[in-house]
Amino acid sequence: MVASNSAHPLSARNCILCGRPINPARLEVLPDTTFCIDCARTQPPPRIDIEKLDLSQASPITKNGFGPKD
Repeated sequence: MVASNSAHPLSARNCILCGRPINPARLEVLPDTTFCIDCARTQPPPRIDIEKLDLSQASPITKNGFGPKD
């Protein structure tokens, strides 16, 4: 079983695949990650269900790819 310390999110946590410690800098940027960088590179990207995205607060985008100027 791999130990995880949820009380201190940036303390040493181990990868769920290989068991090696996850780099603290990686945990600082991605605090919910469960993979070390090497194992993350072997995993397929997460699938995003676009039907469930809440775009109610999204800015409109014009034809040139930029939002309108305020």
